[in-house]
Amino acid sequence: MADKGFTIDTELKEIGLVLNIPPFASSTSQMSVSDTHYTQKIAKHRVHIERLISNIKTYKLLSHTILTSLFKQANKIWTVCSMLTLHQIIFVTDNARAGVCSDT
Repeated sequence: MADKGFTIDTELKEIGLVLNIPPFASSTSQMSVSDTHYTQKIAKHRVHIERLISNIKTYKLLSHTILTSLFKQANKIWTVCSMLTLHQIIFVTDNARAGVCSDT
């Protein structure tokens, strides 16, 4: 997921990923209905992604300058913080998995 102007499509395709960029309307015409729905779908997901990233950044380990001796480990550190964040109960959206009863 990225904003307009990111030119990393080919690099992502090489590793089997797809970049989701919302369509942009030209200054002379309106967006089509399908483009509008696609933009809304991306926006709904973007809110959650941005919230997760902000929570990952709250780990004390990531709030300091990373030593040059740890540069090779930076991706592993980020991955561990990401996994810890993703497994917090607050991000579980399925009511049944979160233990919330919907009958009340």
